[in-house]
Amino acid sequence: MCRGTLSYRRISRKSLTSGDDEEEWYLVDAHIKLWFYSTCDLELLQIISSDDCTAKDLWNKLDGFFRNNKMSRMLQLQYQFCNTKISSSSITEFCHTLKNLSDDLKDVGSTITEIKLGMQILRQTPPCYHNIVDVITNTKPFPLFIKAKNMFLLHESREATSDSFI
Repeated sequence: MCRGTLSYRRISRKSLTSGDDEEEWYLVDAHIKLWFYSTCDLELLQIISSDDCTAKDLWNKLDGFFRNNKMSRMLQLQYQFCNTKISSSSITEFCHTLKNLSDDLKDVGSTITEIKLGMQILRQTPPCYHNIVDVITNTKPFPLFIKAKNMFLLHESREATSDSFI
């Protein structure tokens, strides 16, 4: 094995042969733990770390933490995605929220297609947007998320401009 090359054996401390190898292992382990400590959320680190844990222990606990709540997180995000309404926010904020929820769902293994994302905008808009909803619904092919968002933004800016003339 080349000096400085990381392998599963080195990270898990298997088959170390000499004191130098063990010292090198502790150094590599400390560097990896430092990386964990500098990149993970402090509250999460408090949950997964202990005084005598190795980098591999941290990784296993972190992996277990996220895998254990994957399904409940997916259900929560799907509920939020399906029930997020535009209410008093702008189209931009509303679409940003939906896109973030879609990205979060993808991270837990539930992909939302661009068309479903566009359809969700249509489902959750209030009656003042029904004209543009009709236009988008009858557009062939059905517009992807970005195009639908831009159509809503254009409608929103026209409505704001026409209100200022009254």
